[in-house]
Amino acid sequence: TSTQDITTTVTWNSSDDSKATIDSAGLATTLDEGTTNITASLSGITSQVAELTVMAAPIYPVVYTMLKSTLEGTVLPFNGSDFTNHFTDAEGKNLEKIKITSLPNHGVLKLFGTIVTDDHEIDVGDLGNLIFEPDQGWNGHTSFSWQGFDGVEYTTNAASVNLAITAFPISYAISKVGYKDTSITFSATDFMKKFRNISGDGLAKIKIVRLPDNGVLQLSGVDIVVNQEIEVESLDNLTYAPEANFDRSDSFSWKGSDELSYANNAANVNIRLAKSTQVVGQWIPW
Repeated sequence: TSTQDITTTVTWNSSDDSKATIDSAGLATTLDEGTTNITASLSGITSQVAELTVMAAPIYPVVYTMLKSTLEGTVLPFNGSDFTNHFTDAEGKNLEKIKITSLPNHGVLKLFGTIVTDDHEIDVGDLGNLIFEPDQGWNGHTSFSWQGFDGVEYTTNAASVNLAITAFPISYAISKVGYKDTSITFSATDFMKKFRNISGDGLAKIKIVRLPDNGVLQLSGVDIVVNQEIEVESLDNLTYAPEANFDRSDSFSWKGSDELSYANNAANVNIRLAKSTQVVGQWIPW
C-alpha cells in the first residue's frame, strides 16, 4: 500500500464564499461569521463535507495611560472618573471594576486605609476611596498598572497610572540697600532670582506674609496688607517707603508661587537704609 499527498491536485470548494474561501492549497480564508461546507474533488469523485464555522473574534475592552500629580508630603486621591475616562469598550459596556497589576515605588496605594496588593480587584464604586500615599520627604515620578473589567472580561492590556510628586518651591532672602527718607522700588527680577523650583516652573506670583516694622509697602501707591498676593507682572510697582529719619535695618517676608503651590518657607527681604551714598558704598549686604 502506498500513499500520496493530493492536497494541491484536488479542486477545493466552499459552499458559501461570503463566509470563507479556500485556495488551491486547501487553505481557508475566513470572511464573516457563519458556516460553510468545504469539499474536495478529484477525477469526478467528491470528498465528504467538512463543515467550517467562522466565529467572531472576541472584542476586548481597552484601558489607557493617565497622569496624576500632587505635592510632596500630600496624599493623592483618586475617583471613579479617573478610570472610567480611561476605559473604552467597543460593545458599549461600562467599567465595573479594576485590577491593580503592578504597584508603585516610593509609596503605597491604600483602599479604605488598607494597603493594596498585587492583583487587588476594586469595584468602580469604591475607587473614590483609593489613594496614593508617597514616602515621607520623597518627590519624583513613579507609576502603577491596572486592567479594567466590563462585566464579562478584563482588558488584555494593562495601562500605567503615572504619578508625579512635585517638590515645593523655595523662596530665598533678598537684600536691598537704600537711603534715609527715600523710597526703594523693587523689580520682578529681585524676586525671580530668589525663587527656585525643582520642576523648572518659574515664579508666577508672591504673597507678602509679614509687613515691615519701620516703613510701608505699597503696590502702585496703595498700601499692602498681610497675605496680599502680587502677580509677577506687577512687582515692578512694589515700593518700600521708610519712616521719616529712619536709617537702620528693616525687613518683610514673602513666599513665592509657581501657580501650582506656594513655597513652604517664608523668606525675608532685608532692607538697609543709610544716611548718605558714602555710607552705602562702604556697606556690604548680608
